[in-house]
Amino acid sequence: MALSVASFIGTGLGLVTLMYAAMDGFNQGFSFLFVPVLGMIVPLGLGASGFVIGRLRRMKLTTIPEFFEHRFNRRVRVTSGIICALAGILNMGLFPTMGATFITYVTGMGSAEDAWLTVKIVTSLLIVMVLV
Repeated sequence: MALSVASFIGTGLGLVTLMYAAMDGFNQGFSFLFVPVLGMIVPLGLGASGFVIGRLRRMKLTTIPEFFEHRFNRRVRVTSGIICALAGILNMGLFPTMGATFITYVTGMGSAEDAWLTVKIVTSLLIVMVLV
């Protein structure tokens, strides 16, 4: 459970998200907090009520792809697992690069000619920091 929470926080609380939240808060005041607060209340309500989770636990399943295998067949489970893996890989490739681009241009580290090299180096450093 703790690893799941840490993973969720690590994914959702990145540089891009914080900068967007700061910009949105500056432009719209506290009204931008409506969606994140709703995003906090709904999972708490679902977890407390056991709406979907209770059925999965009764079936002794731990993942949605396992449910797909139980309901449909193994091919559907493998396909959904591949889609989830690809989405995660794309997500983890996109956000560090966006954060590195932001850091590179805001700090003025890279000139116009070698900016992409600097972005790649900063991306690598960010990934190393996450792994450590």
